Amino acid sequence: MSVKVKLLNVSKCYSLYKRNSDKLKDILFFTSVETEYFHALRHVNFEVYAGETIGIIGTNGSGKSTLSNILAQVAPPTSGYVGIYGNPSLIAINVGLNKELTGLENIKFKCLMHGLDNDEIEQLIPSIIKFADIGKFIEQPLKKYSSGMKSRLGFAIAVHMDPDILIIDEALSVGDRTFHQKCVEKISEFQAKGKTIFFVSHSLSQVKQICNRVIWLEYGRMKEFGDTETVTDNYNQHIAWFNKLSDDEKEAYRQDSLKGQVVMQPTPRNLLRVQRSFFSLQAWLLVFIVLCLAVLMFSPFSAESKAGVSDEDGVENVDPGANNDKEKSGENVQETKIINKPGMIQVGVIDLFADVELTQKISTLSFAREVQMVEQVDEVVKVEINDQTGYVDASALKILNANMEVIDFTMGDFSELFPEKTHSAYAFFEAQLGKSYDIVYATLGGLTDETIDEDGNAQLTYSRDDTVVGFNQEAVANSMTITNIKNDPEMFAPFISKASLSSVDDKLHFLLTTKYRIVIDLNGNKITFTTI
Repeated sequence: MSVKVKLLNVSKCYSLYKRNSDKLKDILFFTSVETEYFHALRHVNFEVYAGETIGIIGTNGSGKSTLSNILAQVAPPTSGYVGIYGNPSLIAINVGLNKELTGLENIKFKCLMHGLDNDEIEQLIPSIIKFADIGKFIEQPLKKYSSGMKSRLGFAIAVHMDPDILIIDEALSVGDRTFHQKCVEKISEFQAKGKTIFFVSHSLSQVKQICNRVIWLEYGRMKEFGDTETVTDNYNQHIAWFNKLSDDEKEAYRQDSLKGQVVMQPTPRNLLRVQRSFFSLQAWLLVFIVLCLAVLMFSPFSAESKAGVSDEDGVENVDPGANNDKEKSGENVQETKIINKPGMIQVGVIDLFADVELTQKISTLSFAREVQMVEQVDEVVKVEINDQTGYVDASALKILNANMEVIDFTMGDFSELFPEKTHSAYAFFEAQLGKSYDIVYATLGGLTDETIDEDGNAQLTYSRDDTVVGFNQEAVANSMTITNIKNDPEMFAPFISKASLSSVDDKLHFLLTTKYRIVIDLNGNKITFTTI
């Protein structure tokens, strides 16, 4: 068989910077005598033949993703030889996908990056959409997708590019069992065609099902490379041995292993001399550029422009003092007040706008959603939510109390409000919080619907138990909603009296406990518990 991939003494090393200024010094070739380095991979050697499926296993931080990026030619090695004899394609969650584009736009974008023309792309689109099976969300921005949906779209696009070498990095760790089986069938189809596949996974059962040989990485070094059964059995024995160690012994083992990855290395003296002389040249060049910019900024031409002199096209520059005249005359001056305090939404739902005039809607914000209140312009407040900035009506916000009371309630304290059929089930659902999407999907029975919330996160609905399980962006269960709760004001009174925030219409109430953020919705007859 012909060699498809060959690595000879491959290492990947990163410089570790404590401050951004250190990075700038390194860019300017003015490094210190000693520099701290992290060796993600060290002296990796192997050959892989056409048609083989190679598993890559190891604990977190062992270098699996670094190796997959090198194999996909996304990242170059620091040293060593990498021979890739074919067209590689990397499948990993979010890799090569733009969160601002829709699923359909991402398909076209990635296909164009692979060199396909418009006619070829149009022929592939229906097949990719069918394989991804994300329904109407194909027209939605990727930022609204769950991790499973992103993975399904990325996998669908990659396999339809028909690559010679396929690198799958944890892309089967999310998604339901039906999609997983579809992926396995597609991999089998690739194997039948003699394609070369690298499969990075923590799931040894998947590795045993798919792979011919396995690479075991341990703290950046290749510990073993051989047939699947032998390597996975040895890896299992190692994990069993490690789990039997005490916490102190585990930490000692980690620290001892990391010594080979994080090292301080001296910079050669001759290189330091070259660096410092080169820095001197760069410094003088930088000074020259700054002086040139200063001359341009303060030249007579620049001054005339600022004074309002008309240019050749007859367009007059605005006098910056004009606004002062308007302020003096009282013409439409907006009052701005700096806030810079955390706040919460105190209405059921409020629109978030891109402009202070509240005309360009971005999204919606729900009751008890925390925001950072930046400033107030008349009756509008500028807010920040995660990496998004927008404007909302000031009446919908309340400044967050820094000393918000934490109530010592458990989920069981609310159980009398739950429907009768949920009394015996809620504890089982609560036990799933903190677990991955795949585990929850496989563990809980009676699934009736899979949806996406307004933040783009997955939700699993179990109507038989009047329960909805919500997931965060990492596809980990972080919320439970109990629906069809009892409509008895007297039963709710002890809880509502402890609420840290209530809506204007007194139908929504927020409580903070040591374990959960709780929202009682009397309009929707439901209670939501979100883990802290």
